Amino acid sequence: MGVERILRGVLNYRHSVQKLFQYELRDIKSHPNPSAVFISCMDARLFPNDFTLTKAGDMYVMRNAGNMAPPDELGRGATAAGVELGCIHNDIKDVIICGHSDCKAMALLWKLRDTIDTQRPDALSEWVRKYGRSSLKHYLAERDAQPMKFRSPIEGQSISAHIDPDKRYQPHDQLSQVHCLQQMINLTTYPFLSERLLQRRVRLSAMWFDVDSADVYMFSRATERFLVICEDNIEKLLPEPL
Repeated sequence: MGVERILRGVLNYRHSVQKLFQYELRDIKSHPNPSAVFISCMDARLFPNDFTLTKAGDMYVMRNAGNMAPPDELGRGATAAGVELGCIHNDIKDVIICGHSDCKAMALLWKLRDTIDTQRPDALSEWVRKYGRSSLKHYLAERDAQPMKFRSPIEGQSISAHIDPDKRYQPHDQLSQVHCLQQMINLTTYPFLSERLLQRRVRLSAMWFDVDSADVYMFSRATERFLVICEDNIEKLLPEPL
């Protein structure tokens, strides 16, 4: 396991698909056309390219524990830099936040709910506490007052949402969906995105992966809830053209 398994995987890759991948990368280099910035959790069960059927060159993928997109007031780190690279330097128009069920970061955030304002000595707990605190406080304050309201400083970017109206999920999974929407709001605090958001040159979306059913959900502003992406719902989920 570990690095041994990875090395054997690379050997298999060299004998099976490397040549084909080499040609694909040459074509991408000549005609780069990524169409989205995709921010997801680093959970080993979550493979964005698999469930979106995208390939090399289709999108920028950034992953961290808990699909965090910290607001500008907490400092510009890797997420802000990646979004700027995609949207400003490469004129990408879609940014997607993707969370999932049974998220260990969200379970930890829920566990810290009674001490969320206390700094933690370990790196993971402090990461989750610092950058997930606004999501947790939002959930605790409004989970019984549906629809929940997510307010953005940018006109037209605020969100109204019914979270798990059928009560199918545990609190940490509901929190995970709230967290996805809060990260969308956080992205609207980035100064370099504000003008593009106002001019409808950038579009923010939220997706959510159910690791038990392998269903993929997307938040619908029209219905104010996460809907499974399927033939019956696709018309409700297609965004307005930019």
